[in-house]
Amino acid sequence: MGFDMSPAGLKKLCREKRLYASLPELNEVLHLHHRGIVEIKGLEEYTGLKTLHLESNAILKIKGLDCLMNLRCLYLNQNLLEDVEGLDKLPRLEALDLADNQAHKDSFSSFALKKLDNEESLQIIQSLSLTLLKMSGNPIVSTIQHYRKFCLVQMPTLTYLDESPVSENERRLARAWTDGGNEEETSMRETIRKEEAHQREIHRQAFEAMIEEATAELAENERKQREAAERAQEERAEAAAREEQCRAEIAAREEAKRRQEIQEQRRAELAAREEKRAAELVAMEEELAAELAAREKNLSEEGIIERLECADKERKFKKELQERVLERVAQDKNVARPMLWGTKGYKSLWEIATNIDDST
Repeated sequence: MGFDMSPAGLKKLCREKRLYASLPELNEVLHLHHRGIVEIKGLEEYTGLKTLHLESNAILKIKGLDCLMNLRCLYLNQNLLEDVEGLDKLPRLEALDLADNQAHKDSFSSFALKKLDNEESLQIIQSLSLTLLKMSGNPIVSTIQHYRKFCLVQMPTLTYLDESPVSENERRLARAWTDGGNEEETSMRETIRKEEAHQREIHRQAFEAMIEEATAELAENERKQREAAERAQEERAEAAAREEQCRAEIAAREEAKRRQEIQEQRRAELAAREEKRAAELVAMEEELAAELAAREKNLSEEGIIERLECADKERKFKKELQERVLERVAQDKNVARPMLWGTKGYKSLWEIATNIDDST
């Protein structure tokens, strides 16, 4: 028993397929293939359908589709269609599959099917703005001479016919054949060949230009990278030189500071030694003066000879004192040069030396 294509049967199917059963107009695709349908009916509420699958049924007439104003794809292949009347009521139809519409058994010969075997069927189809049409398996494919060329010329919106896509060059060849036969088709084929050769040449030149541009761009990028690397290397070298220079300057300043500190320390030590020597000389001078004063006080008039002897001893003592002082100064190895001229010690020593009477 075939499928009950009634409103109730369709709603039951929608519920089974989890489609819109309560609002049939919201359904866009409906699959009714392989259900033994003989007559198309019950689709009045399915106004939103865009794709309808009715292939592999037993449909004899195309009817009951007037309400499907939004239908774009209709699949009626492998049915028992007698003609294609009714397709002109589908203004938005783009894809139509009518392949294999013929009787499969001898028992169906009583229907005396036309089986889409005349040009009138194509004229009806031609009124549609189809982009896809499948007519393979119908007698019309073999009865109409140059069937494919005829379809391409009569239906300029086709992009797919039967099992093959439609190219623009194929359409041009079909129009040329229609206008002037085989000779015009051959001429158009040569024209297309030249155009394709010219287009290939353009593409080749564009490709070569692209390769040259890419090569030049690559070379330019490599040059820029080299320059950038050289600049980076120079900058690193300059930075290293600046760093080395800064280190050298810091080291020089530290060395100069260290030397200055050493010199100041030496000057301080030298000044301290000179002060110490001056104090020692002053103390020695005071001690000598006190000793002389004590000796003079104890002298009497009767001890002139003894006084002379004492004077002689005094001169010898002063000379020995001068020699010891000079020898001490000469033997001081921590002094860079003999610090005698102009110092207090030198003046005191000189006064003592000048007071020595060498005539006696």
